[in-house]
Amino acid sequence: MPESQAITLEDIIKEKAEAVGLTIAELAVRSKISEPTIYAIFKRNDAKASQLRQIGKALGLQLSELIPSQDTAKALIDVRYVELPYISVPARASFVEMVASEREYGYPETYRVVAEDNVSFAGHVVIEVDGDSMEPYYPTGTKVRCKEVDKGDWRYINSGVYAISYANIFVIKRIRNNDYDQGFLMLHSDNTETGGSASAPIDQIHHI
Repeated sequence: MPESQAITLEDIIKEKAEAVGLTIAELAVRSKISEPTIYAIFKRNDAKASQLRQIGKALGLQLSELIPSQDTAKALIDVRYVELPYISVPARASFVEMVASEREYGYPETYRVVAEDNVSFAGHVVIEVDGDSMEPYYPTGTKVRCKEVDKGDWRYINSGVYAISYANIFVIKRIRNNDYDQGFLMLHSDNTETGGSASAPIDQIHHI
């Protein structure tokens, strides 16, 4: 597409719908937004944030993924933003490649995210995945919003993906079982072909 031709909401929504095998008619049913309304959104190239949330939910996407740029965002109605601290994590293909001292990060940059209704962003940061150890769910370039887990709650951590700093290492890994009472947390890569597993001793963990 030529640089002078702006990407529209129609371009984005049709592309995302096609990627999951939905027609616009099927998207209308799934999102509970009438087909004529969707085509009206295409024609105006604007929409209420609530409408985009419904469409995003139907497509399995976050609201921000339906907004390609600030130029398009300006055309949207009632969309608000919040600036969050941004940390680029050297999450490489294996634990050997992923290690880095926390002091190398310096002060974080900021990253703008869509402020969703009834969502608190207090204490949240945005962390970028850079590497293939967490593919296919978290490919390189993925930006995730997360909040620090209080140290008193580490023993109650459920299975999920976490950014963890321990010793002089800062990684993004999956915790499957909570081994806190055994004195460590086992960290796993989703991509077993390029990543592995390692244990993080509880007494060496700084932040989760």
